[in-house]
Amino acid sequence: MVPFPVTLSDGLNYIWDFQNKGGINRGSNAVFDGAFLNLDLPNVTQAQESLGGRMFTLSGDSRYFQDIALSRSVYVPDNAGWVRFVDTATNTGDTAKFYNFRIYSDFGADVRTQIAASGDGNLTLGLNDDWALINGTDAPSVGVVWGNDSADALTPTEAWLANDDLAVGWTVTLQPGETLSILHFALQDHDETRLQSNIDALSGELTAEMLAGLDFDTMDSIANFDLGELVAPQTLYFGNGSDDVLMGADHLHAVAGSGHIVSYAVSNARVIISLLDSTASGRACGWGCDLGV
Repeated sequence: MVPFPVTLSDGLNYIWDFQNKGGINRGSNAVFDGAFLNLDLPNVTQAQESLGGRMFTLSGDSRYFQDIALSRSVYVPDNAGWVRFVDTATNTGDTAKFYNFRIYSDFGADVRTQIAASGDGNLTLGLNDDWALINGTDAPSVGVVWGNDSADALTPTEAWLANDDLAVGWTVTLQPGETLSILHFALQDHDETRLQSNIDALSGELTAEMLAGLDFDTMDSIANFDLGELVAPQTLYFGNGSDDVLMGADHLHAVAGSGHIVSYAVSNARVIISLLDSTASGRACGWGCDLGV
């Protein structure tokens, strides 16, 4: 465990100053007045660190819902212009429980905050959207992505922008022992052309980098993005500490070598590599995967 909150910069040098609940305080140039908050998460002073200090996971009991255990993982890659949030809820009780995942943001532009583009092509926010591009001042424009336009993915039960407040939420029912996760991305950029390009990528087929650090169970529990077919681990391979060619079938394998543990899953004819060791590195590959583990 390491002290939390922390402040990190992404690959475009935009600031992500995390709060105790894992949301963002002000961002770059005070673009936020508190953003990407799940207010049901407890305040924490420590978090689990992974991916070389680029990913943090905090956890605790729900503040408002009985028998709901919560966690949030945040990931800030140093080579890309976005941040990833994964909120996870587990029903620890003996009866079915409803839970409301709600992501709330307050923008620093105040009443000048506006939707510049959205997933369904208009300038209003609604349940058919899976992303929004928001601007309003000389501060960076902001992108938020909460889906990838799939009929198989869970759609929001609320999505709105009122003045400078943005909320997207999903109300779900969890059976005893059931776990469900909600994934979303956040972006800051003064260059709206580049911002839109990154939004388009994040709202499409997710790559290995976009899913870095997530284990199979977490990926399998994500409800609001379509990750393709994931099959539970079946084979364990051991490397020798140098480059190995690892041949996989059309299902998930676990790969371990020299203290590094990598799990990868075939999804829509590609391989998703999820790094479980903070010193490992990986990438997507096809039927044969050449990893330096």
